[in-house]
Amino acid sequence: MRILPSSRLRRILVATTLLLPALGTLGLVSPANAAVTTFTNSAPIAIPQFGNGAPYPSTIAVSGLATNVKNVELTLTDIRHEISYDAHVMLVSPTGRNLTVVSDVYWNNQSQARTFTFADGAPALTSGRPGAAPTGRYAPTDLGGPNTFPAPAPAQSGATTFAGAFNGTNPNGTWQLFVYDDIGGGAGNIGSWSLKIDAGIPQVVTFGTTAPNPARVGDTYKPTATSDAGFPVTYSVAASTTNNACRLADDDQTLFFQHSGTCVVAADAAGDVDHDPGRATQTITVVAAQSDLATLAISPLNASTTAGQPVPYSVQGTDSSGNAIPGQQATYSFTPAGGGASTVCPSGACAPVSAGTYTVTASAPGKTGPVTSSTTLTVLADDVAALSITPEDSATTAGTPVQFTVGGIDEFGNALPDQTSASTVVATPVGGGTPVTCASGLCDLTVAGVWSVSASQSGAGAPASDATTLTVAPAALDHVELAGDATTVAGTPVVYTVTAYDRFDNVRQGAATVTATRGATTITCPNGVCAPTTAGTWTVQGTVGGETDSADLEVTAGPLSSLVVSPDVTTVTPGTDVTYTAAGADTYGNSLGDRTATSAFSLQRADGSGSSVPCPDAVCTPGAPGSFRVTATDGSVSGTATLVSALPSVSLELGALPTSTYGDGIPLSATATSPDGAPSGSVQFNLDGSPVGSPVAVNGSGVATAPALTGVHAGTHMVSATFTATPAGAYDTATTTQRFVVAQAPTTTKLAVTSSLTATVASAAGTPGGAVTFAIDGADVATVPLTGGTATWQGDNTGGPDSVVTATYSGAADFLSSAVSTARQDPKVQATLSGTARNGWHNQPVTVTFTCAPGSAPVTCPAPAVIDKEGAGQTVTRTVVAADGGIAVVTSAPVSLDLTAPDARTVGVEAGRVYNGTAPDAACAATDALSGLADCTVVTSGNRPGTLRTTVTATDLAGNTTTAATTYSVRDLWITRSEQVGGAWNVPIGGGRMLQLVDSGFPVVKAKGDLAAKDFRFAGRLDGVGHWTSRVRVPAGVRPGKILKLTIKRDDGSVQRVRIRAVRR
Repeated sequence: MRILPSSRLRRILVATTLLLPALGTLGLVSPANAAVTTFTNSAPIAIPQFGNGAPYPSTIAVSGLATNVKNVELTLTDIRHEISYDAHVMLVSPTGRNLTVVSDVYWNNQSQARTFTFADGAPALTSGRPGAAPTGRYAPTDLGGPNTFPAPAPAQSGATTFAGAFNGTNPNGTWQLFVYDDIGGGAGNIGSWSLKIDAGIPQVVTFGTTAPNPARVGDTYKPTATSDAGFPVTYSVAASTTNNACRLADDDQTLFFQHSGTCVVAADAAGDVDHDPGRATQTITVVAAQSDLATLAISPLNASTTAGQPVPYSVQGTDSSGNAIPGQQATYSFTPAGGGASTVCPSGACAPVSAGTYTVTASAPGKTGPVTSSTTLTVLADDVAALSITPEDSATTAGTPVQFTVGGIDEFGNALPDQTSASTVVATPVGGGTPVTCASGLCDLTVAGVWSVSASQSGAGAPASDATTLTVAPAALDHVELAGDATTVAGTPVVYTVTAYDRFDNVRQGAATVTATRGATTITCPNGVCAPTTAGTWTVQGTVGGETDSADLEVTAGPLSSLVVSPDVTTVTPGTDVTYTAAGADTYGNSLGDRTATSAFSLQRADGSGSSVPCPDAVCTPGAPGSFRVTATDGSVSGTATLVSALPSVSLELGALPTSTYGDGIPLSATATSPDGAPSGSVQFNLDGSPVGSPVAVNGSGVATAPALTGVHAGTHMVSATFTATPAGAYDTATTTQRFVVAQAPTTTKLAVTSSLTATVASAAGTPGGAVTFAIDGADVATVPLTGGTATWQGDNTGGPDSVVTATYSGAADFLSSAVSTARQDPKVQATLSGTARNGWHNQPVTVTFTCAPGSAPVTCPAPAVIDKEGAGQTVTRTVVAADGGIAVVTSAPVSLDLTAPDARTVGVEAGRVYNGTAPDAACAATDALSGLADCTVVTSGNRPGTLRTTVTATDLAGNTTTAATTYSVRDLWITRSEQVGGAWNVPIGGGRMLQLVDSGFPVVKAKGDLAAKDFRFAGRLDGVGHWTSRVRVPAGVRPGKILKLTIKRDDGSVQRVRIRAVRR
């Protein structure tokens, strides 16, 4: 706050004290003597981790100050921020000047609040460790260069001090504080903020005299005024004075009123470094000097004019003696006869713009007051300037007329009489078509659609026309037409369209249903797509709102899909003839009859070995024993049957092999049987691929018994038996195998702890060999070979008998390991899966690895296992046995494995098919036998009309994918209930068919010769493009087979020629 000199302060205080009563009487507020004022916004500002503060901006309203800023200070109270370098603060004054107060400075942290006062001349903030700047006064500090504050903040001004930004500007208005965080990662807040503004002292100038109002020409007036700050006051005539109504006399204070008008006198007091200049004004109306005018006469009387055309008026004045006053002046005004505001007529010319009757009044000052004279002015509407047509935006149905009325207004909006008879009313189809003239404004339209109805007048200076819209809806439903192909193949979709018409052939909208019936079977055709699978004649019926149309659909059996060969399975002896037949069917089982004559039959061994032998006349003869496959082939389709040629069969079964351990005897026997009697012959036994003795003859019961096997070592072994008939060829041979396991013989280990450690290993199968490992308190101390089943260690075992001593026999090829210990712990084992599952399924083989931790004895961890067979919930279980007999069992997590991609195909559209106007929506049909289907996407490319290609991609839950594609086409021109043969469309003589066209604009059709064709009608949209219809008719008497032609001009200017063939009904 600045301190004023004591003498001046005293002068201001005295002046203010003396003026307070006067200021209160005049309704003014005494000014503040202090030049410095503080304004505060106590609402907090939240600073986010990234983005604008809230609020953005925060504002302070400043008022009542002088208009010349001398100094500004900004205080931010309780400011804190986690990463203060991110925070930026800008102050914007009411004039738009701005200063970046703090930016890109490390000054604070979230845990400690500070209060900063920013002022010119204070030290700058320093950037250092968080929390380095204490509470105090600082200069504005921007260490990071230019920043872009988000809108509505202005661009940085470049000012670096408060003086450079704000000094000399008007502080009154709204100040804005913009705070934002430009990086992210830390947040904070400002508790409140305040502005301290020194703008000098406002000065009030007050008039002490009351001005005359009105004043007359020739009068004088001497105003007086004083300043509340005690400064001298000077006087002047303000620029807002009109008609040079007054001037200052030589004393520069006295006013002389010299002309009628408005006089504005100003009293000014100059300011100084601490005070604003002050000004007060008085406004005085100056009127003419007192007049002797007694009467006025206005002319012309009772005039008439058109709207906007001025009528000049004048007056004749006379004085009280009846003498004319030359050059009498007056003011003129007009007022509506029915009442309303009065309007002054410039230079005496009155020009009302609204039609009606007005009172025109002339007025001039008289001796005792104003003298007036009045007359009547009639204002007529001017010529029509614009037309208006009603009703606006109306609607009707085809064949129901609508009466339109045309109104008019002049250029000033005055209404004119009905203009319908003088106007031309025309209805034009929106989008193109033939206009229709509406006689006397009556429009009777039969074509549905949106019409533009316009009203206009012709000739020079014709008024502006007007237009509105008339929406013509189709009339009541009259008939429907069903269109679609007449033939199809079983299962192949046929797209039918059902078009509803009124009696004017306008296309009506309505929900259509399509069904197909054959005998007692009726199917519904969704969206008009019928796909019967049974061959025969179907009746297709389309219905809209109770009106129906029907057509026959001939469904033929599809291409050959399967052959059934009979007999299916036959068993004969070699050299026997077998006669076969083949019957054909399509995909849906529709019979294609006996196909034996068109099928080629062949015979080949079932395992595919050897060559394929033809079967003449469908008769197949096996020449040798074995299983054969009979194949009938018709084109690319084939069917099979099984033909077995065999010798008398023999079944051979090994006797049961008991569970054995090393040292046990293993019995060998085999039994041969045949449905053709007891076979004779011998059996050769083999062990692990090597013969066991000589062949053994079977007895009368078919049993062959060999001596028991002895000395078979521990492990997995394979025993096989082969029967050979005697004599050779009397019976078929037979072989059988059986796997068996010889377990290692169990052992027992006993431990004697004395001054030495002695382990004794014993087994019922013999004396084990190998070695024993001794351990004390879990630490191996020695491994000693067995001698005669005993191992002794003479080393130091000072642990004594109470120590944990372990003797572990490691086992041998035919003997199991064993151990004895004063304490034992089981081992631990963990299973880990490779790869990553998708939706719980793997699509690659999974490796199971094992991690083992021994217990009280060594343990061998299982080798990795691979799961490579498809299936769900597969697990691997392993049992780990430690050297001392400790056991651990682990089972892996379930594994679901799918290695096969799904099956996928396109449905809804037929490959190679040509569709009329639009095609059915293509869809994906996909299956997956194992993990299940995840999704199937459909992508269609190409142009309509033209060739389209639909690609479907199926993905199963395991991530396996399959792609399939179908190509088809769509044409944009066709004739319903007709077919195109040799490039020409068949149309019955004496009958009509509907020509269908898909085009973006309005097409034009032109028939040649005997052919008749109606203009195209808009029938709606197909795939977002305009659908147009034209009825084409071949008149009676035209020669069958004659080719007729018509041309179609499309919206793009291209011309298409269509050939029509006349055919009998």
